[in-house]
Amino acid sequence: MHGSAFLLELGGVILLLAVLARVAQRFGFSPIPLYLLAGLAFGQGGIVPLVTADRFIAAGAEIGLILLLFSLGLEYSARELVDAVRTSSRVGAMDLLLNSTPGFVAGVVLGWGSSPRSSLEASPTSRPPA
Repeated sequence: MHGSAFLLELGGVILLLAVLARVAQRFGFSPIPLYLLAGLAFGQGGIVPLVTADRFIAAGAEIGLILLLFSLGLEYSARELVDAVRTSSRVGAMDLLLNSTPGFVAGVVLGWGSSPRSSLEASPTSRPPA
């Protein structure tokens, strides 16, 4: 199934995340920024690329997202979510307009097709596929 390199790599990642959580707890802030920095340091193009655990980490990320959405569903009622959408819809529309327009213009100026251009509109930091 999996070799010892996979288990060592996975154990190292879990140990690192536990240490980062303790450091964040000790200094009284959320561990999420440290997790993001660790992801940058150990992801593709980072200091130490993780080779054998890619599939497991991808599956873990999907499960984590599902659990996050589930926990949000447990914390908030449907009425609270509808009220939040109503109160922030105007600001959300303004945010969409102000962020997607420069992305669309940059995509047209750079001569990109509609698919890469739409991804730039959605995220100003994204790049078109190579």
